[in-house]
Amino acid sequence: MRDKLIIALFLASFVRLSAQTQTDLSRLSQDDRYSIEMACSNEKLNLGPAAYHRCLQKQLDALAGTGSPDLSGLSQDDRYSIEMACSNEKLNLGPAAYHRCLQKQLDALAGTGSPDLSGLSQDDRYSIEMACSNEKLNLGPAAYHRCIAKQLRALAGGPDLGQSADSQRSTAFLSQQQTFPSRSTATDASRSPGSDSELKRLDYFVGIWTLKGTINTSLLGPGGKFTGTHRNEWGTDRLSLVSHWDEQRRNGVDSGQAVYRYDSDQKTYKYHGVDSTGESEDSTGTVEGKTWIWTSNPTMENGETVKAHFTMSEVSSTSYSFRFEIAQTDGEWTTVMEGNAVKTK
Repeated sequence: MRDKLIIALFLASFVRLSAQTQTDLSRLSQDDRYSIEMACSNEKLNLGPAAYHRCLQKQLDALAGTGSPDLSGLSQDDRYSIEMACSNEKLNLGPAAYHRCLQKQLDALAGTGSPDLSGLSQDDRYSIEMACSNEKLNLGPAAYHRCIAKQLRALAGGPDLGQSADSQRSTAFLSQQQTFPSRSTATDASRSPGSDSELKRLDYFVGIWTLKGTINTSLLGPGGKFTGTHRNEWGTDRLSLVSHWDEQRRNGVDSGQAVYRYDSDQKTYKYHGVDSTGESEDSTGTVEGKTWIWTSNPTMENGETVKAHFTMSEVSSTSYSFRFEIAQTDGEWTTVMEGNAVKTK
């Protein structure tokens, strides 16, 4: 009888201890919960549950007494710009830092308005929006509005106030898109038979996707776990899909932007991406059924060029699996990275 009592007391203590180690996130908004989980993903994936729960609790303590600024009165464009500009805080620093970033962006935006582009030709509007894409995605709507106003002044023959370093980086991103046809060519291509339906296949990727996976040690570097978020939206011309990504890996955070298009002449999809260091990547894609295959020939740090393909398999309308493989000349294919993506919005 005494032994049974001791066992019962031990089990009760164990249950209480287990309950205490579980951090309750149920009262958080979906956005704040996602932000906390992403900010603590390194602890979860690499350090274990004890460190993960300590990180969650630290984030909850920092969040206590704060609230998310109200973005409901913003235009869709301005809201998207603010959320993108604060994505590093959301994904890496947690909801308290994310809220502070949102408020800072709102304060900067107060009293300003978006310049009117309605009188421009479609070509000029597209050019201005692309030239200011770095401001929109990385600096926020106030900087984006200033960039647009500057572009309008230049278009009207106003004084040239010089190009900022951020605008220069944005221009560099655009100048690297030489693998794509010109916009006028793409417009003509979009009217060719069958190209509309092919372009529409990219609709699958529109939205916000959360990625999780494993990187294997390879020619490209050391292995480890990784997480990421890809935000994809149609460009204003509806002829290109614009993607902005943030990924957390063992050796740090990677971010960048990319453009997807359909080339009706070659009957293939084209991808051009540039990361935060300025390194670019170009791939050619095909799709058969629910499987996408993107091929490229990246160059290693030692100067060797390898073959690569990135396979994406649509599991459902809100999830896909992916696998990245490389092969040296006449060599076997080696899996570098694989994982899954889930559409969250």
